[in-house]
Amino acid sequence: MMSLASPSSRIGVDDYLASEAAGEMRHEYIDGQRYAMTGPSDRHGLIVSNLVAALLPLLRGRGCQLFANDMKVHLRISGQDVFYCPICC
Repeated sequence: MMSLASPSSRIGVDDYLASEAAGEMRHEYIDGQRYAMTGPSDRHGLIVSNLVAALLPLLRGRGCQLFANDMKVHLRISGQDVFYCPICC
């Protein structure tokens, strides 16, 4: 579960990315606010491993890449920067 950020904790995208690279804990970022992410469970790891094993053969030769962890998705939604960690939870 994500923790709530206080309005005074707003930071810029560059500062967010720098803090993520240097820190041990991962956060999602929504328009200047960071939200702490929980670590993956054993069950989550098994689900991801099974998905990768099933999808990888289907993607070979199609010019696609499959990532299993430590990837952020950067979106611009209504002029706001958003970084999600789709498989961090």
